[in-house]
Amino acid sequence: MSQCSIYFPGLLGPDVPVEALAKKEWPGNQQLPFTARLLSRGHYTKLTKADFETRVLNGMGIMFDANHDVPIARLRSQHIAQFNPEKRIWCLDPVFIQIDKEDAVACAHESIDLSESEALHLIDDLNTHFNEDGFKLYYHSEHRWLLEADLELTTVSLSSVMHQNISYLQPGGEHEKRWRTLLNEIQMLLYNHPVNQARELRGEMPVNSVWLWGGGQAEQYEPIVNAIICDEPWVNDLAQLYEINVQACNAFTHGGDLKAPMLLVYSAQLEAIRKNDVFAWIDSLKDFEAKILSVVMQGLQDKTFDHLTVYSDTVSISLDRKSLKKWWQRIKPVRDLIIQARHDYGL
Repeated sequence: MSQCSIYFPGLLGPDVPVEALAKKEWPGNQQLPFTARLLSRGHYTKLTKADFETRVLNGMGIMFDANHDVPIARLRSQHIAQFNPEKRIWCLDPVFIQIDKEDAVACAHESIDLSESEALHLIDDLNTHFNEDGFKLYYHSEHRWLLEADLELTTVSLSSVMHQNISYLQPGGEHEKRWRTLLNEIQMLLYNHPVNQARELRGEMPVNSVWLWGGGQAEQYEPIVNAIICDEPWVNDLAQLYEINVQACNAFTHGGDLKAPMLLVYSAQLEAIRKNDVFAWIDSLKDFEAKILSVVMQGLQDKTFDHLTVYSDTVSISLDRKSLKKWWQRIKPVRDLIIQARHDYGL
């Protein structure tokens, strides 16, 4: 079967009462004709909720124990020759935390816009400070660092904490207290670091903390896709690691040379979902319709694909050419279909 799989986290909208939005604020079916057909004629299947990284890895054919952390650090480390494969590896990514009287909110990661020299300066000084403590940091890219440390912890992925109060999302487990002590030291070092002082003088966000995650160790890979279309750098890195053809979303939109089975990861809406911005989410639906879904639906009709499945957080929606031709199934308003799906499957 010639399969096109699309992962669209947040397809059913942000965690706010969208049904309270006036009908005139919703795009009509004339603006979202392909979305209306997908939602009206597709077959719905309930999914167990999973984080962004888990859903992407599984869609690529990378499987791991769901009771443990996602193995992002282990996969990331394969680009770095100095790593000892016997050591425990973690993602340790630079972030900006906004702190007020009650909350500590993870506000920025890649939008900090660190330079390579700034990241290397911070990592070098952190390594010097913790040289005798059995911890070592490695540079993977400006906003993706790695920590070599024998810690037994359960963590929450970075994508799941962005724009959230992190007070109750901190790593837990056997070495929880040890990690909290280490994190406090890291934050104190970052507070007065010359890199951050220079950034603040320029009116730029400092790196005032780090997020530890992704320390799962075991994974199995079974090739299930020939191509990945995605604008997420870490996904593209993994695709290259497993020698999967990878292209940006705009290449797909403009008719790139892509072979099914394929996985398309659409993430332009993530910021809107995390910030509960309903209008930005609606704009992302329009963008998805114009740039992605219209192309895929045409692919169904001209037999480039036999089958389409769109995966979101709690539901998948499948469609084939035969389903498209079920003219007796009335095309309902997108607003009504999304509200009903939210009720039936949750967010």
